[in-house]
Amino acid sequence: MTVVRTRSKHSHDDAPDTAVEFRRIATLPEGPEKEALRQGVVRAWMPMAERLARQFRNRGESADDLRQVAMLGLVKAVKRYEPDRGSAFASYAVPTIVGEIKRHFRDHMWGVHVPRRVQELRNRVRAAAQELTRTPDDRSPSVSDIAEHTGMSEEDVLLGMEAMESFSALSLDAELPGAEDGYSLADTL
Repeated sequence: MTVVRTRSKHSHDDAPDTAVEFRRIATLPEGPEKEALRQGVVRAWMPMAERLARQFRNRGESADDLRQVAMLGLVKAVKRYEPDRGSAFASYAVPTIVGEIKRHFRDHMWGVHVPRRVQELRNRVRAAAQELTRTPDDRSPSVSDIAEHTGMSEEDVLLGMEAMESFSALSLDAELPGAEDGYSLADTL
């Protein structure tokens, strides 16, 4: 008889069994013993946090920075986890770590501060534009096409399109297009 094992989309084969340590942590008062147990749990879960950080590579942030942010999320998850709530630590830690990484991108990777709602609009507009461009005529979709496709208002689509330009800022010293004499945006102010 052959047993076929299916892997879930998010396999946590690297998840250690730290249930005993978490139960012990829950009973201890704040102090060196509790902190030492927490550090041991963090070390045990580091491979999983590193794997989660690798899922965000090639998005404009260094692997070391992503790893560091994931570790911060792991430390927060270990400190805040309550084993008596009934859920497995992985169920709590994964969203905490991924959330910390996404927050890092939101807060540190944009050239201009853009509110989270507008960033989400940008993502929806970009995804819809990519889907709609995959048509036989390969024309760029209009604002109304994107609005109809996403169920968003045209105003929100325009806001999302503006945010697409906010990911990286243009330097005031950058030469203006067509200016061969070094004339920059700062010169126009």
